Amino acid sequence: MVMDINATRGTRIRFVRPDAGWPQDIDQAKRLKLTVGQVYTVDHTEVHSSSTSLYLVAFPGEKFNTSQFDSLSIVEWFQTDNHEHLEAYRCLCEYGVWPEGFLPSDAEFPNMWQVLLGQKLAGCWVNHMLKSKKESTDET
Repeated sequence: MVMDINATRGTRIRFVRPDAGWPQDIDQAKRLKLTVGQVYTVDHTEVHSSSTSLYLVAFPGEKFNTSQFDSLSIVEWFQTDNHEHLEAYRCLCEYGVWPEGFLPSDAEFPNMWQVLLGQKLAGCWVNHMLKSKKESTDET
């Protein structure tokens, strides 16, 4: 899903189309060594009548073409180490809805997103428990 042109600071997006846009957009992506599949953070966008300029936190002052980027799915966007995200997930589990205003407006929900998100959380928990066990056996 092509990114939201009104994305705000902190929105995470994925670089997916290195050959999209104008020739200078393609050259810039090569020059700055943007990596296909890499997630970048939006600094801000400037929406014009026939185009949108995208600025990324990692590249101050550099202007990018939004057509080269996609929004993240809810599973990719959700951060298992973010306390706010975990509290929101607990709200979803208890009340059946995400907290108002929590989700980005362009969140994409792929098939089976609930299972995939649960799997992501379970994997995090397993890693945490194994690390804790290893640390406790290393101490003895």
